[in-house]
Amino acid sequence: MSVIVTYAPTEPSDADVNDVYYNQLVSVIQSVPTHDILAILGDFNAAAGPPSDMSRAFGHYSSGSLNDNSERLRSLCDMHDLTILGTWFRRLDIRRMTWLSHDGFTKKEIDHILTRHRDKGQFQSCRVYRDAEAPANTDHMLLGTELYISLQKLKKSQTTPKQLNVASLINDPALQAQYNITIQNKFTVLGPLSNDVDTAWNSFSSTVTEAAVETVGTRIHIRKPWLSATASTIIDQKAAARKRGDHAERNRLQRAFKTRAKEDHEAFITRTVEEVEEGIKSNHLGPAFKAIKVLTGNKPTQVMSFVNKVDGSPCTSLEETLHRWHEHFTAAHLITHRVLRVPIWTRKRTPLRGTLIPQ
Repeated sequence: MSVIVTYAPTEPSDADVNDVYYNQLVSVIQSVPTHDILAILGDFNAAAGPPSDMSRAFGHYSSGSLNDNSERLRSLCDMHDLTILGTWFRRLDIRRMTWLSHDGFTKKEIDHILTRHRDKGQFQSCRVYRDAEAPANTDHMLLGTELYISLQKLKKSQTTPKQLNVASLINDPALQAQYNITIQNKFTVLGPLSNDVDTAWNSFSSTVTEAAVETVGTRIHIRKPWLSATASTIIDQKAAARKRGDHAERNRLQRAFKTRAKEDHEAFITRTVEEVEEGIKSNHLGPAFKAIKVLTGNKPTQVMSFVNKVDGSPCTSLEETLHRWHEHFTAAHLITHRVLRVPIWTRKRTPLRGTLIPQ
């Protein structure tokens, strides 16, 4: 939002003074970004004049008589698609007139708030506050408005940076040597770093990232992580053969892929087990949990059932569990309640004298 506070020359001023003032005001308005909400607060020493349907500069509730300052104000609004905010709100004169003469009778509306026509809907009111106290002795009333700005939530960028293929750099010694040579050459060309911490870090980070992208490359998402680069190359060749319509070559590549994928899977399992064993020896369980996650995949785990069937075997599904509960409550409902007669042995007591004992 941009706010401009201004004071226009009075009506008796020379035309040259008015021209200089409005030219300066126009240059300031043009410097405001188009996406900003513009509000021009000022004593323009000009009435809006009677309403008219020929211009969008004012609404149906404008007032006052036209003069030279009024014509200049209207031309300014029409030229830059501005509108006089107070002319769009119906108000009593006590809430409209911004200037009161010392004679106590002359009143005019010469203080205005201007805004772009597209933004006038965001202003909810525009009125004079007669009870407000001003720090200076003035015959002008305080003019205020209420602005409601709806803040929009910024959308997060959908594009995520691609991750580097760090696994290939760790497992390939030749690639490691090539990466070292590339990054040394780049730092040699870069020269000494800047004394500023932020500038030096940006230069260092961008150099390392560029060397990694050129040498290592980005990571390609593969559903089966044990497939080697050779197997991926066979997949690409098989797809190219399918597009060419060479079914014999595609079948040959399919057999070669199955053989290579089996070897890669066995090597992957062996390597994973070795990593888990090394981690357990050093009391590090991270590789074990990682191996379990990779080998089991993203399949949902079945919830252990603590409900057994009639034969004693556990229920393996929700349907079997519900059926077993149904059998249990049905059998419990059909059980006949037997009344157990427990004999109560009582000891005959000797009655006191004078007490009647019923026969």
